Amino acid sequence: MPYPSCSWRSGALWTASETDDEEVEAGGGRPFRETVGLLFIAELGDKTQLAVAGLASTAAPLSVWLGATAALVSTSAVGIGAGSALRARISGYRLQQIGGVLFLLFGIWMAVGIAILDG
Repeated sequence: MPYPSCSWRSGALWTASETDDEEVEAGGGRPFRETVGLLFIAELGDKTQLAVAGLASTAAPLSVWLGATAALVSTSAVGIGAGSALRARISGYRLQQIGGVLFLLFGIWMAVGIAILDG
């Protein structure tokens, strides 16, 4: 199934796209829209979604939703903290380049792994 590697390649393209540093600092709508879109696509069909679906089949859906939301908020906070710390030391443009390359490498790694498993 090539979907996971597609998700990583989408992340590479998004990360490599130009972002105006002033718009990011001002908290414009573009970063919000891109974050929602990228996370929605990346999380679609991944193991977290499957785990939540399994939990919701045996527990109260509201409790599962609240737990999943709290977990995503927590992991996002870690990522935001790390990104903010890096941005204080490295330019936004350089971070985008590094992120784009890493996303692309992870996508290639996953695609090769899938091809090997499919034999």
